[in-house]
Amino acid sequence: MQETGKAILSVLDLDQLLSVIMNLLLSVCQINRAIIMLVNEEKQCLEYIHGVGFDKETFEAIGNYKVPLHRVSNMLVRVTNTGHAEYIPEIQGSVLKKDNILLRQGRPVSAFVVPLITRSKVIGVMATDGVEGKGVPEEKRGTLEIFAPQIAIAIENAKLYKNLQDKIEELKHSQALLSRSEKFSFLGNLAARLAHEIKNPLTAIGTFIQLLPNKYDDEEFRRDFYQVAMEETMRVNNLITELLDLVRPKESHFAYGNLHELISKMVLLVSPQSKAKNIAITLAFEENIGPVWMDSEKMKQVVLNLLSNALEFTPKGGKIEIETEKRLRANKADGLCSVV
Repeated sequence: MQETGKAILSVLDLDQLLSVIMNLLLSVCQINRAIIMLVNEEKQCLEYIHGVGFDKETFEAIGNYKVPLHRVSNMLVRVTNTGHAEYIPEIQGSVLKKDNILLRQGRPVSAFVVPLITRSKVIGVMATDGVEGKGVPEEKRGTLEIFAPQIAIAIENAKLYKNLQDKIEELKHSQALLSRSEKFSFLGNLAARLAHEIKNPLTAIGTFIQLLPNKYDDEEFRRDFYQVAMEETMRVNNLITELLDLVRPKESHFAYGNLHELISKMVLLVSPQSKAKNIAITLAFEENIGPVWMDSEKMKQVVLNLLSNALEFTPKGGKIEIETEKRLRANKADGLCSVV
């Protein structure tokens, strides 16, 4: 019995725990069928949570069974309110309402209901019955009453664990929202600066276009105009492309990619901010670094975060240096080397 109690208390998942409890009761107490109903304090009712030994039709019928806690004539509620087990050896001659869904569907001969109490509080009830012309033997009732407190503690622990897991998921979701909010706040600021950055080349191109009718015969003007227009157009296109790539959600995907090219694109993307603070960004790339196995989208975020933090804390007129270096790291376990 002690080992059975330990087994019950070792399970934290509520659904799994309820199955373990019922299986143990079937084997240890040799009951035929039983149900567990827990108190829903918010709705002020007892609600069916788990059962065993019933046919499919009965399970479907009692799956949403609830009993308001003010219905004191109900045996389940009465045990919940008093905290004392009740036993009715012959249901047929009792005052129980025969139209009750449990009695109508299950057609039990007798009924035994024991409270589930932990920390001096009833958190629910467990009910079993006799269905073969006999009642619930006294020794089975005694065994159930011994197990009931351990079952109550295990259920309460599982509920607390589930609440903790839910809170952790909420926290993760909140952190994700905060991270997303910070990301879009940064991108919003970046977009505003990009808009200013884009205006400059557009103004230059617009000025050349206005002068073109009068300067069309000037070959030097046309050549210079073409070169400037192409360079500025490509610059604007690259800025917009990188910004759109950052805000577009993508699944993780690892592949070999050019790390130096990725870093250069991110430097281009923050160029409006670096120019605004007159901060020089210098690149010192090691030439013999080949394709790198990485998730390019995640790596963009990493580099962009590093750059944005550096730009935020670097004073005006300062300098940011980005350097790559190839190192070999020995793995003592297998004698191999890896590139860092």
